[in-house]
Amino acid sequence: MSQWPDDDEPAHADGLGAMTQFAPPSADLLELARLDGPDSGTDSAQMRPLVPVDPDAPGWMRRARALAEQLERLVARGDVDPSESAAIDRAWLAFHAAEMSERHIMRVARLVSHAHRALRNTTPEKLNVVLSDCASLVRNGLPKVARAQLPHDRVRSVLWEAAQEADSWIAIVRTTSELLGWSDLARGHAAALIRFVIDKDQHR
Repeated sequence: MSQWPDDDEPAHADGLGAMTQFAPPSADLLELARLDGPDSGTDSAQMRPLVPVDPDAPGWMRRARALAEQLERLVARGDVDPSESAAIDRAWLAFHAAEMSERHIMRVARLVSHAHRALRNTTPEKLNVVLSDCASLVRNGLPKVARAQLPHDRVRSVLWEAAQEADSWIAIVRTTSELLGWSDLARGHAAALIRFVIDKDQHR
């Protein structure tokens, strides 16, 4: 396995740390909870030509070049083992957000933020009604492909779990990931990699 090009630290091994390092200011979270905010901008960026990477370049740039070179070697080789195939899939999904546009992601994050705030501010005797209303609102706002895979009861369950989290940013990240299917994708890739390692070890 290739070594991480250092200077910059890799992502936190701690799941909470990996989320909280990207938390926006509180004022931005309050703005996100508004349902009438503007959508994000363009869905994609224009391709840029490759440029030489200096040895003193930032860590992210050297990691990108190392990744590109490793992918080119695999293409030239013409075949990959299951762990390499899974790594390519993970990289693809990371760059393409599991085929979700930035507009869809922004819409779902806004809906989740609004629902989380409403549920956290609801009294216990009204929680079931508000929870069902929020589930309907959020589900109706999901991209078609995600909505087809998530019945109302599943969305309701995910939002109930979100309501137990006091930190709004962590709730937004976890819930948006669940609703867009990213958590299932991550677990699926983890399962494939774990199975590959187990099988490889047993056949030594």
